[in-house]
Amino acid sequence: MPTASFATNSYYGQSGDGGQYVAPIDYSANFGTDVPGGASHLYRPFDYVATESTSDTLRPKYLDAQLTNNNPYIVDYDVYYWATNGWINYTRTFPTGNFYLLARVSAGNGAFDLQCTQVTNGVGTGTQMTNYLGSFKGSGTSFATWQNVYLTDAATNKLVLALGGVETLEFIGDYNENVNYFELVPLVPVSPYVTASVSGSNIQMSFPTQAGFTYTLYYKNNLTDSVWTPLGSPVAGTGSVMSVSDGVGDGQRFYQLTVQ
Repeated sequence: MPTASFATNSYYGQSGDGGQYVAPIDYSANFGTDVPGGASHLYRPFDYVATESTSDTLRPKYLDAQLTNNNPYIVDYDVYYWATNGWINYTRTFPTGNFYLLARVSAGNGAFDLQCTQVTNGVGTGTQMTNYLGSFKGSGTSFATWQNVYLTDAATNKLVLALGGVETLEFIGDYNENVNYFELVPLVPVSPYVTASVSGSNIQMSFPTQAGFTYTLYYKNNLTDSVWTPLGSPVAGTGSVMSVSDGVGDGQRFYQLTVQ
């Protein structure tokens, strides 16, 4: 968020996050020692990652920041001409949950492939280990035409990221994209319904699932019982219909499905 002073996970005026970015710790050295024509150092004044005042539609929070601080020069920036194979680290305090990851991208006339990894070891040092997550792929018509692109796997399926707390994501460009921002999109679970059928000596409870969520079936012998008892282990959603079985007895039993 734009703020009137330095703050965690925020930026102040035109001075980026207020810190000095260092290559090759926060970004790769192949961004060079100068910025391309038309770019500036205004947003990131201490390094050579090129930025520009974005041509994208200004988001409401920037308009609000201009009014709150009475400062029309608080503007939105994008990374401009992302260097080929150049990477930039973003360390943030992420909310806890399951998310899709979206990039706001413009690109020249042709395909782009912006990759994403997660730094798993060596954060803040020149030797970092990463785990490849996926990529933002698409085709652009001009650097003034912006589009939303989701992080996907090799089969173009949207990836679900389980995040929480301080983590570092690394993005690797290919020189054919400008990037305004990245956005987490929380997964909203599909309202589950349970169907029951008898199979031999078992009753089978089936329910639709969604990737990124965990489903647990509970039971009570009587609704007046004080607690629900889990039936088996939690089931990880896959996007398909999953089932949990229970033995058929002589009495009655009530079931409840929870989603996390």
